[in-house]
Amino acid sequence: MVPTAATTKLAIVCGEPDPLSGRYAALLRHVVRALAVDASLVAWSPSGDAPVLAFGAAPGDAADAVLAPPLATLRASGAARRSLWPQLRRLRRRLREGG
Repeated sequence: MVPTAATTKLAIVCGEPDPLSGRYAALLRHVVRALAVDASLVAWSPSGDAPVLAFGAAPGDAADAVLAPPLATLRASGAARRSLWPQLRRLRRRLREGG
């Protein structure tokens, strides 16, 4: 199921053509799970008013996007993953509060 703008809870921009079956699929699934978002409600490009999490990519028009290091950097560096956690926790709270 492809979420519509009305059902999208989170938009992830990562520059991968097929994010859930590519080389960073496991990492992206872990991030989505850590954010407590149903994967079926994630759009892989900016969608409506959904919060945007951008991994090393331009977030489009989303002024309040969470900017994260590129997926390759996160995969290779524990320090990069640790530095991202505070942002992910803030985003998880925002998603829990409804946007």
